[in-house]
Amino acid sequence: MGGTGEVFDFIMDYEEARKYVNDSSKYGIVPGLSNIKRLCTALGNPQEELRVIHIAGRNGKGSTGAFVEAVLRDAGIKIGRFVSPAVFEYTEQFTVNGENIPKERYAWYINKIRTAVIGITGNGYPHPTPFEIETAAAFMYFNDEKCDAALIEAGMGGGLDATNVISQSLVSVITPIGMDHANFLGDTEEKIAEEKAGIIKENGIVVTAPQSETVMNVIKNTANMKNADLFVSAAECNYEISLPGEYQRRNAALAAEVCRHTGFDITETNIENGLKRAVWHGRFEKICNSPEFIIDGAHNIHGAQALMESIDLFYKNRRIIYITGIFRDKEYEKIAEITASRAEKIYTVTPDNPRGLDNKIFAKAIGKYNKNTEAVTLDAALRKCFNEHDAVIVAFGTLSFLGSIKKKADDMLKMKKVNNIFSNEKFRSLLMQIEETEKDRIYCRHDISHLMEVARAGYILNLENELEIPKEIIYGAALLHDIGRLEQYNKGIHHHEAGAAIAAEILPQCGYTHEETELIVGAIKEHRNLPKKIETLGDVIASADKATRMCMLCKAFDTCKWKEEDRNLDLTI
Repeated sequence: MGGTGEVFDFIMDYEEARKYVNDSSKYGIVPGLSNIKRLCTALGNPQEELRVIHIAGRNGKGSTGAFVEAVLRDAGIKIGRFVSPAVFEYTEQFTVNGENIPKERYAWYINKIRTAVIGITGNGYPHPTPFEIETAAAFMYFNDEKCDAALIEAGMGGGLDATNVISQSLVSVITPIGMDHANFLGDTEEKIAEEKAGIIKENGIVVTAPQSETVMNVIKNTANMKNADLFVSAAECNYEISLPGEYQRRNAALAAEVCRHTGFDITETNIENGLKRAVWHGRFEKICNSPEFIIDGAHNIHGAQALMESIDLFYKNRRIIYITGIFRDKEYEKIAEITASRAEKIYTVTPDNPRGLDNKIFAKAIGKYNKNTEAVTLDAALRKCFNEHDAVIVAFGTLSFLGSIKKKADDMLKMKKVNNIFSNEKFRSLLMQIEETEKDRIYCRHDISHLMEVARAGYILNLENELEIPKEIIYGAALLHDIGRLEQYNKGIHHHEAGAAIAAEILPQCGYTHEETELIVGAIKEHRNLPKKIETLGDVIASADKATRMCMLCKAFDTCKWKEEDRNLDLTI
C-alpha cells in the first residue's frame, strides 16, 4: 500500500475519515478548478500518471461506465473506476476491477489528504470540498494500484467539475444532456451543454451519445475549437446486454463506441462479452420476485421518461405501485406529471439527506395527477408493498435513497421467511399439540416462548462469536429445533431426528433455499451436543438452548433428571 514510512500527526480510522470528509462541506464551495489543482499539486499530481476515460452528461453516466468497465475487463485491462454518489455502500465509489476500496486504504488516503489540506489552509487558501477530496483520493488509489485505465465520472458539471483537473484523457465521453442542475450549470440547454463539453481535451477524442440539435452544435463547435476527433454513437445497441431497461440499449451503444476509441486492443468479441456481463445496481434492477420489486435511479425528467419506457415495455398490463423520494432541487413537479398516471398507488418518502424533498410536498405535487397518493415513512411503504401479491412495486428517485430501500427491503425479505414459519399450518399444528401435551408438565416446556428465547439468545451468541450467520437462519433453526417433540412423546423417536425431518419439509415451503434448509436441518440434528467452543449453527442453537433454561429458578429442580453439567446454573446470556 502507498504511504509506507509516512508519519501523520493524527491517524484517523475509516469512520473518522468519513466524518472528516463529510464535515468538509461546512467550508463551502469555491467555483472553478483552483481548489482541486492546489490539492493535487500538494499530493504530487497523481492524476497526471493515469490514462483516463472521462464521462460527463446528465443521465446514463453510471450505466455507460459499467458497460465500458465490463468490456475493458474482458480484454484483460485493469480498470479503476470513480463514481458518485454511492448507492448501497460508500466505498463503491472507488473500485478496481469491480472491487470496492478496502476501508483501511480509504482511511490512509484521507489521512494523507488531511495533512496536505492542513498545509493548504495554513497558507490562507480555501478548504477543499468533500467531492474534491474524494476525487483526489481516487486518483491516488488508482495510481498506486497501477491501473491500466481509470474511468472517472464527473459530478454534476463538466469543464469546471473537480474531475476535470486532468490535463489529458484517452476519451472524453458525453452522455445525453438536458435541463438539470440549472441553478449551477445554466438556465438553458445550450449553457449546460457548454459546461459538459468542457471536458473535451485539446487534440483529444470525444464520443457522444445522440443529442438534440442545440446540444450537438455545442459539442461540435467545442470539438472543432480544440481540434478533437468527434464520434457519435448509434441510437441503439444490437448486441445482447445484461442491464434491463429500454434506455440501456442507448447507453450500451455509447459504451461500445467509446471502447473502439480508447487506444487499447479491444475486439468486437470483447465488446459483445462485456455488454452482456456488465453489472450496475439500482438501474431498473429487480430485487425481489414476490412481489416483483424494481428499483431505479430516475431522479430527473430524462430519467423519468426512460423509466416510463421500461415500465411500458416490461410491465405494460400490470398493476404498478410506486415508492418514490427525491431531492428538492430537482424538477419534481415535472417528474410527477410524467410518472404519476401510470401507478395505481403512490407512496412518497422523504430521503434521509439535507437536500431531501419533504414527502408531503411531493405527495401534493403528485396528487394533481394521481389522487391515490400517500406520504409515509420508508418502513411503512415497504410493509404495505410487501403485502401486495399481484402488483409490481417500482421504487425510484434519488440514487442514495435507493440504498436505504434495498437494505431495508433485503432485511424485510429475509425475515419474511421467518414470518412464513409462524404462519405455516404444519408448524402451528405441531406446536399447539406439543403445548397441549406439555400443559401439565413441571419440567422444561417447549412452547413458542422458549423457541423465541433460543432465537434471541442464538443471535446474541452469533454476534459475540463473530460468526456472521444470517439472522433468518438462526431464527429458522431456533423455531424448529424442538418441533420433533410430539414424535418423541408419541413414538419414542429422538426429537432432534424427528425435528430435522419435519424442518426439511417446512423450510422450503417458507422460502428457504436448498442450501439454507440443509444448514438448518444439520444444526437441528446436532443441537443436542453441547460444544466446548461455538463455531457452527448447531453450536449456536445448542448453547442458546441451554443458556435460556433458568434451572436455578426451576420449581422442579430437585427432581430433574438432567445431569449436573447439562443444567444452566449460571447466567450466561
